[in-house]
Amino acid sequence: GKELAETLKKKNAENKIQSISYKLLNYLRIGNTNQFMNTLIRTYMAYGEEIPSSFIKALQNKENFYSLGYSFLNGFLSGNVENKNSEVKENG
Repeated sequence: GKELAETLKKKNAENKIQSISYKLLNYLRIGNTNQFMNTLIRTYMAYGEEIPSSFIKALQNKENFYSLGYSFLNGFLSGNVENKNSEVKENG
């Protein structure tokens, strides 16, 4: 997740991180693995990145999929949260 977030930042699409995260989190919450994967694949394709094979393997076991999905989101959001915290310290 962290690598994809870095790619979005490099391509000046950092503002998309939060909206993608909300979608992915909601799909995990309701257990919609198809929509989660659809959003994930579209995001990777849009930014020319390779989709991690671990997601394809995790589809075989829902518990593993949830763990991987939440871990992905944690990494995806971690850089965004760090940046917001540094902005608050600079402006605060």
